Amino acid sequence: MKSRLSVFTTVFVFFLTPCLPAQTVSGRLVEQTSERPVVGAFVLLVGADTTEFDRALTDALGRFSIQAPSAGSYALKSAVIGFRSTVTPTFDLSAGQDIVVDFVIPGIPVALPTLFVEDVRTCGGPIEAGLEAAIVWEEARKALDAVVWTEQQGTLRHVLVKYERVLDPQSLDITDRRQRVIRDVYRGSPFLTGDPHSLAERGYIQATDGGALHYEAPDANVLLSDDFAALHCFSLVVGEGDRSGHLGLAFEPDATRELPDIEGVLWLDAHTAELRYLDFSYTRIPYQLEMDNVGGRVEFEHL
Repeated sequence: MKSRLSVFTTVFVFFLTPCLPAQTVSGRLVEQTSERPVVGAFVLLVGADTTEFDRALTDALGRFSIQAPSAGSYALKSAVIGFRSTVTPTFDLSAGQDIVVDFVIPGIPVALPTLFVEDVRTCGGPIEAGLEAAIVWEEARKALDAVVWTEQQGTLRHVLVKYERVLDPQSLDITDRRQRVIRDVYRGSPFLTGDPHSLAERGYIQATDGGALHYEAPDANVLLSDDFAALHCFSLVVGEGDRSGHLGLAFEPDATRELPDIEGVLWLDAHTAELRYLDFSYTRIPYQLEMDNVGGRVEFEHL
């Protein structure tokens, strides 16, 4: 028997493009009264019409560096959790120009609303729920944006402890448990969550090929998506008991939603406006299982 040797040749074609000069804006974000650097805040590069072109998260010294897509007129905008946004006067960047600025912000705290009326739900997104809900959502969004941006950079080292528990389907008692520690550098989140559009079309509880049920939990990308906003109704609630001192942005599926979904509350510290927790549970669980307490909690901490 003769053997045959097949040779495959790959041809690489390179297209050369001229190197265009870059424009960068770098500097420090500083609080006006204390003259201290503002750490872990966003500095956004925006156009004259407030269109965002790029953003950077300030480091431990308040420093930032942003690259502009082209020469033109720009401004800087701050996004600091618990404080009002500040926008600089517009400035011009020429091709290849690098400028260094001290971005000084007044540090005016955001006043979260004091609620007297509850259970007023509006569908179509937090902004549609009124000015008070919009203020709370803007502060929660700052934290969620920071989560997404940090994951996209791929520079954080996670020490991940993965717990696997087997529950009795009737009593929910734990019948078996396993855990393992994973150390790695992740680009993206170490937690796997479905695509927001897929969750909108198929629901948050999906059957696997083996007949098991797979429960999808929300991450920052899901909560920030237009699909999530369009399918949920929002309202403000005041924390009680162990949530005393917190203000919540509650969400639940639209009444016409027939697929399995989630409801819950984004809890913010009523004094600092920092996002602290996300509590969620599942709705329309398949097969009419008596599992009203199935859900989870996500805690948010500064790094």
